[in-house]
Amino acid sequence: MGPEALIVVIVVLLAIVVLATTQAPADAVLVAALFLLILLPVPSRDGFRMGVLTVEQVTAGFVNTGLLTVGVLFGVVTGLRNTGAIDWVAQSALGRPRSLSRALVRMVFPVAGLSAFINNTPLVAIMLPPCTTGPGGCKSSLPS
Repeated sequence: MGPEALIVVIVVLLAIVVLATTQAPADAVLVAALFLLILLPVPSRDGFRMGVLTVEQVTAGFVNTGLLTVGVLFGVVTGLRNTGAIDWVAQSALGRPRSLSRALVRMVFPVAGLSAFINNTPLVAIMLPPCTTGPGGCKSSLPS
C-alpha cells in the first residue's frame, strides 16, 4: 500500500469516527475530509507534494461546475445570514414598505442588480428570508 492509499484510509476512518462520535453536520465533516485529501502533503520521489487529489480531480466528480458554484454560493449565503448582513441589506433596500406593491418595487432594483453578478438560485436564498420574516421584511411590516 502506497502513501496515498494510507492517507486516504486514515482520512476516511477519521471522518467515520467524527461522524459517529460528534453531532457535527455530515456535510461539514465530509467537505473537511475532502479538503484534507487536497491539502495533506504526500511523500514523493522529489520530496513532498500537496494532496492526494488535485482540485481538478475533486471538481471532476461534479457533473456540472455550475452545481459546484451554486453549492458554494449557498455556503456564502449562510455566512451572510448568520452574520446579520442579509437583514442589514434588506432593511436598507426595503425600509418599511406600506403596501405589497411598494415592497415589490423596492425589491425589484436590488434583485435585478445582484442577478447580473450571481446565480438566481442563491439570490432567492438571500432575499427570501428577509422579505418573509426579517425585521424590516415585507410580511412583518405590511398591514394585515
